[in-house]
Amino acid sequence: MAMLLLFLTCTSHAAELHVQTLDFVGKNASGQTLAKGQVKLPYVVAIQAADEKVARNINDRLFIEQFNALAPRPLNAAVGAANGLVIDGTASQSFKIMRNDGRVLSITLDAEGCGAYCEGYQSSHSFDAATGQLLTAYQLFSPAGQRAISQRMGLHASQLYKKQLRALAKESKTTTEDVEDRIALNESCLQQALETKRTPLADNAFNLRIELSNHHLLLERGRCSNHAMRSLDDVGDITLVLPYQDVAQHLSAYGKALLLDATSNPLNTSSLPAEPLFGQLLRGNIGEVAITMLVKKDNNNVIRGHYYYDKYGKSIELQGSQRGQSIELVETPENPNGEAKPAADMKLTRSGNQLTGQWISRTKLKTQVVRLTP
Repeated sequence: MAMLLLFLTCTSHAAELHVQTLDFVGKNASGQTLAKGQVKLPYVVAIQAADEKVARNINDRLFIEQFNALAPRPLNAAVGAANGLVIDGTASQSFKIMRNDGRVLSITLDAEGCGAYCEGYQSSHSFDAATGQLLTAYQLFSPAGQRAISQRMGLHASQLYKKQLRALAKESKTTTEDVEDRIALNESCLQQALETKRTPLADNAFNLRIELSNHHLLLERGRCSNHAMRSLDDVGDITLVLPYQDVAQHLSAYGKALLLDATSNPLNTSSLPAEPLFGQLLRGNIGEVAITMLVKKDNNNVIRGHYYYDKYGKSIELQGSQRGQSIELVETPENPNGEAKPAADMKLTRSGNQLTGQWISRTKLKTQVVRLTP
């Protein structure tokens, strides 16, 4: 069924990047009809030529997260399933611009998702306004800083659970309704928080939501309970607001230049961390054909993600692993008529911030050169 995106102008307090609103109209993957205004999406519009690459990077990243497809270019009034846009289970969504000052564009999405049940959630996406690159904990904090921030959140969470357990102990003297279950849940959550406080953080395991504002950052640790136990979870989502000066010692040189020093150029190569290839958009070619890739690596060294032909915007699934500087990926296109089967392999080598290698078809015995950079 055809789905529409209606393009509406949104007045923003943006100083540098021009953010407009897209209204998604149609049905989501659950079959629910979404009326105009029910699901709103941010879209960066390039006012000048210098902003075009930045806008493209930001829009593609946001659309991949929401639709697993590249942002439509040029933006048409009517966009349907043929464009790769499938909105899985989202019942409503709005967004707020938390920071837009020419250095950082920070957007927080406030949505309700529905599957077996409906539940509200927030997600935050911050970008370097000069490049359009997603800002991650890896870039903003030093390795030791990531561990310190995670452990600080663990300490904050453990204090909240201890406070709640003290309150429940008093409550248990006057009522028995749900108290034992709530105590058991909070004790379990406390142990998880204490484990976070004690355990060194793996390099790619920083999983707090990070929201960047003009003068502070907000960290959020999702609630401990699952949906079935949510009514027993008195603590819920845990937030920690930290002024930038309070976390200065934990920032990388790049993070300090970006967040603390309004007169510096954070793109100075001496302050940039090594380019992270995992979790960032990679641009390049297979042969002469332009592609965009986004892959992530978990703690077990398993790489998962997708790549997209820029002309079509649809996703092709990738999975593989890394050994040293060598990365091997298996391409498995979606097969609507049956079980998906591997169609090609990518054998890539990392050199600095570049990936180069070969794409090898399993069916046509064809080989193409692959080149990718952030």
